Order: sequence, then C-alpha cells, then structure tokens
Amino acid sequence: MRKKVMLWTVLGIGILAFGFIISIFLSKEKQIPYYEKTGNHVILSDKVNRLKSSNDKEKVFALARKALVKKTKTEDNIDWNNFEDVSLYIEKIDKNHQYYFSYTIKSTKPMVLTIRYDMLIKLNQNNLELASQDIEILAFNMKFIE
Repeated sequence: MRKKVMLWTVLGIGILAFGFIISIFLSKEKQIPYYEKTGNHVILSDKVNRLKSSNDKEKVFALARKALVKKTKTEDNIDWNNFEDVSLYIEKIDKNHQYYFSYTIKSTKPMVLTIRYDMLIKLNQNNLELASQDIEILAFNMKFIE
C-alpha cells in the first residue's frame, strides 16, 4: 500500500513538472524577438526572418495593419478591405520595447497605389498574440511609391 502511494505521488509530481516545462516552452514560442534586448536587430526583411513560424509572420503583418488602422482611425473614408500587404520590414531599435516597422501596402481599387508607412511602435506586451492590444505609435510617416 505504501509503495502505491509513493508511486502515485512521484507520478503526480512528474506530470506537474512536465506540464510546467511545456507551458514555459509554449510561452516562449509567442514572445516577440529581442523584446528585452538593446541594440538594433533586424527581425523581418526580404532577406532576414527571425520569427519562429509562418504563423508569427501573419501575426506581425496583422500587428502592422492594426497599428496603421489605429493611427488613421480619424480618417473615416479609408476602406482597408481595398488594400493588400506587399512587404514588411521590422527592426528592433536601441530603446526598450520599441520597433521600427516599414509596412508597404497596395490599394486594389478604385486606383492602384503603393504606399509605404514608416512607424516607430512601442509594444507593451512580450507576446505576439497580445501585442496588438497594447501598442503605442511613437512616430508615423507615409510615402507614395511608384
């Protein structure tokens, strides 16, 4: 009887430890690269991809779009469904939690325009899934590209 109790206790502790390790691993999967680091680090460009998965790439494009929509929310006449993603460049800059985004989009109608938005964004959460809920746009610039 005593051996069974000891076996179940060890087994229970082992399962809890395994679950804890898995939860730590999964939480690191959602982290934003270089969030706590200083120095400049390119995270995403045509040649560099420091993201963990293609799903993360979709999330940073969505984050860029959300920042753009947030910054231009006072302009009611923009229909964001008429724009498609072209490219995204992300660089962690030397300040804590701040990233430079160069986001290029193309309008599909009524006329075709390519626009690049340069944004300095502060992310207040180290989680790609939650970051879009708590962002600050520190600088914003728009350029039309031929």
